[in-house]
Amino acid sequence: MNWKNTFDWKRLIHLIKNEIVGAYRSLLVTAGAVAGILLVIYLLQMTGHNPGDFLQVWYFLILFVGGFLVSSKIFSPIHDRRQNYIYLTLPASNTEKFVSKLLLSSIGWVIGATVCYVLFSIVAMAVSQLIWEDSMGIFSPFRADYLTGIAAYLVLQSIFVFGSVYFKKNALAKTVGSMFLFGLSLALLSGLFARIIFAKFIPWNGSWNVNFDNCFYQFANIKTFFEVFAEVMKYSFWILLAPYFWILSLIRLKETEV
Repeated sequence: MNWKNTFDWKRLIHLIKNEIVGAYRSLLVTAGAVAGILLVIYLLQMTGHNPGDFLQVWYFLILFVGGFLVSSKIFSPIHDRRQNYIYLTLPASNTEKFVSKLLLSSIGWVIGATVCYVLFSIVAMAVSQLIWEDSMGIFSPFRADYLTGIAAYLVLQSIFVFGSVYFKKNALAKTVGSMFLFGLSLALLSGLFARIIFAKFIPWNGSWNVNFDNCFYQFANIKTFFEVFAEVMKYSFWILLAPYFWILSLIRLKETEV
């Protein structure tokens, strides 16, 4: 049986182990540097004994910014002629290679970043208690807002994985730029669409005076439309967005390897 056309969990596990072994040193050095900087900021924040939302804000910054950076670079070796032969000659199928990197940059990043952040909060708490006799406590990732944020990261991260596969250079900047242009285009189209709808429901009488009685009468229909539209967009985001970009990434990856 040709391994290029099959999926094997043992090969997938070996791929994940290989990725971790090759990157853990640089990740540890980076984590140590970030933790050192955060500890200084933490202690400065505690000078006024007013922690605020420090732990929450920095957790989401590390989760999203760090995760998007990792995701945008996860497939960069396939675009580098000095490294792509190593990736292309791995004894694994395209799907196994893709899934291994996807898991590491999504669930793997969430677990690794969260565990490191919890450990950081324990060390920072001990140091702060020693210096200021006060601290922010131990970070707990099991609050509802943290879990929602993690879920949002797992969805949005799929876009940066696709950017890593699609763009040969500067994947992070190009992905962010593409998202901005898409959002701007969507906003303009939404505004135009809303203008057309409101033009139907708000009859102008030839001046800047509006027939508000008719406007309020029709408002229930407009509100219902936008409520349904908002629900459709919400479920599309949580259910369809990530699988859509995973499929696009896998297709693009196979095209790149041809």
